[in-house]
Amino acid sequence: GSGVASGMFSNSTNIITATTNTSGQLPEGFTANTHAGTYTVTASFGGASTLFTLTNNPAAAATVALTSVASSATVNTPFSSMLVATVDDQFGNPVSGSNVTFAAPTSGPSGTFGNTTATISGTTNASGQVSEAFTANTVAGSYAVTATAGSLSSNSLNLTNNPGAAARITASGTPQNTTVGTAFASPLVVTVLDSFGNPVSPQTVTFTAQTSSGATGTLASPTTPTTDANGQASDTITANTHAGAYTVTATIPTTAGPLSTFFNLTNTAGAANSIAVASGSGQNTTVGRAFAN
Repeated sequence: GSGVASGMFSNSTNIITATTNTSGQLPEGFTANTHAGTYTVTASFGGASTLFTLTNNPAAAATVALTSVASSATVNTPFSSMLVATVDDQFGNPVSGSNVTFAAPTSGPSGTFGNTTATISGTTNASGQVSEAFTANTVAGSYAVTATAGSLSSNSLNLTNNPGAAARITASGTPQNTTVGTAFASPLVVTVLDSFGNPVSPQTVTFTAQTSSGATGTLASPTTPTTDANGQASDTITANTHAGAYTVTATIPTTAGPLSTFFNLTNTAGAANSIAVASGSGQNTTVGRAFAN
């Protein structure tokens, strides 16, 4: 029947009737269909019958396909599912015993197979498949893995190594100074990295200006930006009207507790615009002598 291993007789059907020769025999040509597998052909006469057990073997390998249920993993951890290569003949029958070689990039974002290298070979099973475990390396990013079987090449399987948890935060745009009442020229920029130096995104960063009755500044809104693809987030700040030095803190949460970095800022005095007597007014002295104060 359709979709199963079978074949056709010389009349292009799966049933034929003919008469035995003088030797009591009846030979019939038979052609396998396009489905691999084992099946039986029955020959019957009257109430008697006999069976022929036949097998359609797959044709030569014609395609190799590479699949994986999981398309991403955290850096330095295994993918949750195997990479599976399937080898079929031209009719879609699985081809067993095919040697398949898996290959991942040798630098940058990539990973390693069970042999701790970026390349491994295996042999397809009865289902035409060979599976290999795969572990992301320590570099975040996207890349392609391929498989080959002889001269046949698979599709490119696109995988992604995601960065790990935030482990480090650094500051740029420090130290700076500006005149009281004006905006600082450079934004306050933080970079958030995982333990392998990969930028972490998205990650919320909280900026907090030192509060006091003296020098400080006003941060832009919102004060909790999210890191971009480069692991960076920034804020701007405007000095208040008090001259002096102070800090702005940038903080991120981690499982081990908050991580912080600091910006050292200074509000400098503006140009002189008034003058007043501080002391010494209202004194007197004898002519020819210095005033006491």
